[in-house]
Amino acid sequence: MLINIYLVEAPFQLLSAVAHKKANPNQPAWLFVRKSPSDRNNQQLMGLLQEAIFSSPWKKIVCLDGRTPWRLALASVKLFAYLLPIFSCVNKFSIGDFRSRFAIGLVDKLKFNELCLLDDGVASLGLYSSSSAGLTPSSLDDNTNQALLALKTLKAKLSSKHVVPKLTVSTFLSLPKSKDWHIEKVGLSFIFDKFRVPSQSIDNSLVYLIGSKVVEAGILDAATYDAFCLKVRNDKPTAKIIYIAHREEKTEKLMRYESNLDFVVSRPEVPLEFLLCDLKTLPSSVISLYSAALFTSRLIEPRLKVTSYMLQLADVPEKYSKAISSCYCYLKADEDITLIELSEPYLC
Repeated sequence: MLINIYLVEAPFQLLSAVAHKKANPNQPAWLFVRKSPSDRNNQQLMGLLQEAIFSSPWKKIVCLDGRTPWRLALASVKLFAYLLPIFSCVNKFSIGDFRSRFAIGLVDKLKFNELCLLDDGVASLGLYSSSSAGLTPSSLDDNTNQALLALKTLKAKLSSKHVVPKLTVSTFLSLPKSKDWHIEKVGLSFIFDKFRVPSQSIDNSLVYLIGSKVVEAGILDAATYDAFCLKVRNDKPTAKIIYIAHREEKTEKLMRYESNLDFVVSRPEVPLEFLLCDLKTLPSSVISLYSAALFTSRLIEPRLKVTSYMLQLADVPEKYSKAISSCYCYLKADEDITLIELSEPYLC
């Protein structure tokens, strides 16, 4: 009997895995969950697995401890011990982060018929280029794009196999077809519908600002990100702004926003989508630089006003700028999302 294997390393990847499993219900599936060095990531990931919708689709769930290098080495041994009896029976191998060295290493060693790249937020947009006509699949010859470099590595490993597996991008986004990969569209709404409380109201004085790890990840300098937050406060001078911190943001930065910008900082124990599902009173507006939340929040409540503040891409390292440009290109195509360009006075 053929078996489908899933590897996830973060909360949104788990959502994507469940959505993909729902679209492919006929074959049994095993879920491998790799814990990361981030305690908050692991807390959210393991918390979701306590819910039946995330735990019940799987014939087997195996947790791998990747919090330190030596634990990750042991996790690799553990994973292969589980896979050895079914080594020749894997049909689809689905990975949550196609940029992960751990996942790429497994692609090199395992035998399977199809490799599926699951959504990790909006990472799939990094495989596309923006143009006046919209998004187009990027050329794998582009060596300046981090996502494409990872995909090129995967493609090389697939091509070296005796039988070259099919490559599929599984996504909740509406993305164009490519000669280099197939597209499988999946839905997320059925997950949110399970958690959403009835009769939610809207507080017009309440704004959710979705935090980002762009400073911590080296995508943006601290001064530019601070200026963005100041711009939001100036645009919403009387609003109660709740800053939903990314799980990897530093506490010192968040404390500054509380004291200097009068933000109310929240570090939820669940991903934003499930926080919104559980609220009796929703914010009137959701704001971010770029985030999957700009798309998923309106799947939960279409009445929400969604706004993206657009960075000056000259302030972003080239290896990230093309993926961010693609995200803004996708956002522009959605008439229900407002885009505001951050001009020089706020990016000085």
